[in-house]
Amino acid sequence: MRKHVLMWLSLLTAIVTQAQVSRETTEQKIDSLLPVNTARLITPIRLQTAFRKVLDYVQPNIANGGLSPLKLSSGGATSGQILKWNGSAWVPSADAVGSAPTWGAITGTLSTQSDLQTALNGKANTSHTHLVGDLTQSGATTGQVIKWNGTAWTPSADAVGSSPTWGSLTGTLSTQSDLNSALAGKEPLISVGGLALNKISLSGATEGNVLKISGGVLTYATDATGGGASGNVISTVTNIAALKTRVGAYASEGVRTMGYYTANDGGGWLYIWNATSTATANDGSVIQVTGQATGRWEIAYYGYTYARWFGVKADGTTDDKVTIKKAIDFAVSKGGDLYLGQGVIITTDELFLGTVSPASLPSAEKIRIIGEGPTFDWNTSSPQFTTGTMIMLRGSGKNAVLNITAGLGRYLKLENFTVSCETNGGAEYGVLWSTTATSAHSLERIHSYKANKAFGILAGGYANGEFTHFEDCVGSGITNFFYMAPNTGQAFNHLFVNCHGGVTGDGGVIFQIGGGGLGFGLTLVNFNSSNAILSNFMTGLGTTLLKSEGVSGIISMRGGRIEQVSTLLNLTQGSNLVNGKFVFEDVHFDGMQCNSSRKFIKTTSNNSSQSLQFKNCIFSPLVAQESNSEVNIELGQYSESEYRFDRCNFSRFPKYDISHTQTTKGKVIFDNCQRTNFNSNGSIIFSKAYCYNEPTPSLSVHKPQNFLLQSGFSASTGGDIVATSPWTHTTQSSFYELYNKDNALGSPQSSDTRYRQFALKANASVSQVVSALSFGSGDNVYRYRIYLSFYQAANSPFRVRLKNSSTGKVYDSVTLLGPGTDNELMQVDLLAHDSNVGGNLVVELTNLNTDWPARINMYGQYVYTNTAASFIETTTSTLNQPLIVR
Repeated sequence: MRKHVLMWLSLLTAIVTQAQVSRETTEQKIDSLLPVNTARLITPIRLQTAFRKVLDYVQPNIANGGLSPLKLSSGGATSGQILKWNGSAWVPSADAVGSAPTWGAITGTLSTQSDLQTALNGKANTSHTHLVGDLTQSGATTGQVIKWNGTAWTPSADAVGSSPTWGSLTGTLSTQSDLNSALAGKEPLISVGGLALNKISLSGATEGNVLKISGGVLTYATDATGGGASGNVISTVTNIAALKTRVGAYASEGVRTMGYYTANDGGGWLYIWNATSTATANDGSVIQVTGQATGRWEIAYYGYTYARWFGVKADGTTDDKVTIKKAIDFAVSKGGDLYLGQGVIITTDELFLGTVSPASLPSAEKIRIIGEGPTFDWNTSSPQFTTGTMIMLRGSGKNAVLNITAGLGRYLKLENFTVSCETNGGAEYGVLWSTTATSAHSLERIHSYKANKAFGILAGGYANGEFTHFEDCVGSGITNFFYMAPNTGQAFNHLFVNCHGGVTGDGGVIFQIGGGGLGFGLTLVNFNSSNAILSNFMTGLGTTLLKSEGVSGIISMRGGRIEQVSTLLNLTQGSNLVNGKFVFEDVHFDGMQCNSSRKFIKTTSNNSSQSLQFKNCIFSPLVAQESNSEVNIELGQYSESEYRFDRCNFSRFPKYDISHTQTTKGKVIFDNCQRTNFNSNGSIIFSKAYCYNEPTPSLSVHKPQNFLLQSGFSASTGGDIVATSPWTHTTQSSFYELYNKDNALGSPQSSDTRYRQFALKANASVSQVVSALSFGSGDNVYRYRIYLSFYQAANSPFRVRLKNSSTGKVYDSVTLLGPGTDNELMQVDLLAHDSNVGGNLVVELTNLNTDWPARINMYGQYVYTNTAASFIETTTSTLNQPLIVR
């Protein structure tokens, strides 16, 4: 046992010898465990504990900063030495022994240096800084900062302690040495509009709060808290449904909806709270809060209305009939503008503009309904929405898409949209004036599609229905472009400028005019029309340009192009007296589909006195049906009308036919007109009147006489024939040839047997002195008429004139120029008027060609004194072809 104790003591002595620090303390602890008093037992436990104390002494657990430099032994160090790691232990070493190190010159760049120490020698920065990443955490926690605690820089809580005290600011910022003093109380200057909303702290704010000045401080507060002007703000709600849940906080509070159904759908607007209103809600201009009997949100009205305020979707699917009616009624009640917006507005019912049954004369004025432009693809079988506005009627059997009533008396204006039926003929009218109690309405860029009649006016309880202005309007897929009922009253004057109407189907009418009361009026400027080509040219009904059922009025058409019409005018009014004046000027009628059954001009009115005048117009038949085409003009019974064509061109029509009843007094005049035949070498120029006039005979007296003693020339035929007396020859003593048709060399009228053909020799004349007609006492008026045509007289001038047998005075003369081919029948009328000069009337026919004979087909010639005279038969029989007298 003793031996073991001695061994442990030796070990302890060896350990103690290696360390001197806290020796006394360690000895005291060991003595307490192993006292010299042997009375106490030295147990293994006591030895173990004592040994651990020795270990604690040899390798003490020294806290950071707990070892003073005074505790280090010199370890053989001499003055000035430092501790330096030699690779295995810290040993005393010289502190930069010798003079300061010498650094070599740096050449090249840092990347070329092989000795980094040489490269950086002497290059230390006197204000050297470290990156933040060079600092170790050193026990810091989130949010702590490095703070000097009086002895060292340590991690500490941010802003521990009281706030710093800043000194006063003197001078300018540039002169400050103390930046804290320079910036004290100097908040940054923010420009107007320079602070974004997301920069405002939301601390203390709740949903729906607003910024409000209270006690001189801008704070968060409940929206519209308090009352009176000091609480006025304009807030927003998402839609009308949200507005219905919100009671106004004070009178005249303003709330703006962001949309009708959803935000940004175009139906949002400003509403004002009327706390005492009990007006009927319409979910547009008047909104009632759910469960609130009194108080209404009323729309802020600035002189115009948007259809989407009332819930119009215009999506081409939703039935908007209820909402669009509300919008129309509100706009009419205000008398301002209604903006339809872009899209297709579907309605399953007729839309009425104005009141249906006015109790008094109309009062609403200056209403405008405006779209974003007419819209659909005209080249497709059904409308294709692109951009713009369309009101489309869904369903069938309706009277109209838009029905304008007496409630809109004057100055209604429709602009920039299309009215359409979803199916063909879904409504009778696209736009209808269902009463004549209207005046000075205007339509601009309105397109009417698929209704039977694009635009129409019906009779009402008043006498107007006048002065409607149409500009750039279009009707398509229709049977009538414009319809005015026969019993409409004062239906004038309607103006159409740059409009277009195309009739589809068979039997349509572009303009059907009434005015049975006080008359009608119509002015067309540059009107254009393209119509359907008949599938059966011979039996189809065709298209009529103008059907007049009115009593009297004026119609004027200037410029434009009309394609594929069959009848220009259909004048009818039963047994009523009809008076009217119709003027067509500079119009091109192309591809006409008129024939013997579809009249060029048709007159069925009785006791009429119509004046029709066509100036500088062109008429041409449908090319594919040229051989079946005919200019067929029909005069009415008891008609005293005059139909005049001045300087017009009739291209390629092979036949002209004028028909009438027995008692007509009508007249058709072709003055200086031209017929062009592209299959020949030239054209026929009627340099004088080509006139048809068959006066009514007087049944109480005998038939007036043809004062020509002999209207023919001779009973003989063949060559070198002398005319029968009282005809005499001048220059030459006979005709070159004289034939009845049966013996003629040829004729354009191959089916006609009732004319004679004569050939005057070159520079020769034939004349007759009418002994029964003198220019003696009194006023003398004599008339001459001849029906003739040329037969292969190329450029042969043929003259007809009236003169005085005694004085030689020429009263009237016309020179016709042969076209070089056969041509149609012409009628020439000449007049001789003189007083108290003596002599008799002379009729003279002359071939002015000095080289060639003039070959003429003559159907009849007459001299008469009474404009009501009727022509009697001559040796050449009555007029028959091609102008047919029935």
